[in-house]
Amino acid sequence: MTKLRVKELMSGDPVSIRVGASALEALDLLAKHGIRHLPVVDREGRVVGVLSRTDLRAALFIEQGRPTPQERALAREWSVGELMTHAPETAHADEDLSDAADRMADLRIGCLPIVDAEQRLEGILSETDALHALATMSRCADIERRRAHSDDLDTLVTQLRAERERIAQRLDSLHADERALSRLPHEEPADDAERAADLRGVDLAERVDALAVQRLEAIDRALDHAEQGRLSICDDCGGAIPVARLRALPGTTRCVDCARSAEGAFEPEVPFERVPGGRAETGRPELGARVYTRFGEGRLLRIAPFGSCPRCGDVEGVPAEDESGIACGQPSCRQPLDGVVERAIVALGEREVYVDPVELRSVDPAPYT
Repeated sequence: MTKLRVKELMSGDPVSIRVGASALEALDLLAKHGIRHLPVVDREGRVVGVLSRTDLRAALFIEQGRPTPQERALAREWSVGELMTHAPETAHADEDLSDAADRMADLRIGCLPIVDAEQRLEGILSETDALHALATMSRCADIERRRAHSDDLDTLVTQLRAERERIAQRLDSLHADERALSRLPHEEPADDAERAADLRGVDLAERVDALAVQRLEAIDRALDHAEQGRLSICDDCGGAIPVARLRALPGTTRCVDCARSAEGAFEPEVPFERVPGGRAETGRPELGARVYTRFGEGRLLRIAPFGSCPRCGDVEGVPAEDESGIACGQPSCRQPLDGVVERAIVALGEREVYVDPVELRSVDPAPYT
């Protein structure tokens, strides 16, 4: 942050008084101008002392309010030079304002006369000026912090848009390849062994792709928040979400403290207020609905558990008769299945494909592109 100089906050052309003037003249000047301190100068304008309202009242036993005629007569008998603080602390106009304010605080003095190289009076820095300076510096620091935070957010948004473009291009390429494969002719319906082979063949790709889709959704949510001006605002407390947290979790809507206070609960997914990327966020489609998958558009037949059977391999499962879990779907087997996962079975023409249900998207109003 740019440092402030004394000259930027000092009061220029201050009211001053000569060393030989009477204390009564000093009292009248202080009252007339509504000030608390008078720099005392010699004939050449050099600062030789400082006289304050408190000094005058304490030395002359003057009570609060206007001096009485008796008090004014007494003040007329004293000179400024007899009551002033001699050889006062001074500062220069180009001095760092914070250093000057620190000196005032350390020495517990109410003002600093500002002098040139010849000790001639140029201005005065009072307690009021110092407080104003502190408020100004705080505002400047706050403005710089907000500007830096805004710059960080702009950089983050740029990075997220670039990452979104890379992910979208990768998914588009994968989906194009998979749609080409899905158009291969199948003269006979696939049996269980072929279904299991399909399941094993796409399982690893599905996992990686599903993670990419999740990241894409989080980025879309973050960009949506950015357009609404609330990317870094916590939905719970209204405080700031650190940029580092937004970079790691773009779709988050909670700051660290609020996330911790949620006692480990999952952060709710904020519904889109518009359709980002042309995709409809409609939740899990109903059975029979037209859906979009990595393999293309089809119709949702069912959602069923799949797992590994010790006798039959990877097969579709059914609820065990004793309701203890999922059993092999072969009527002659019914062995308990291991590694059970849920898969959606979607008809693409005469072919059935198996995908993670979280990947399903309704075709209406528009598929992901």
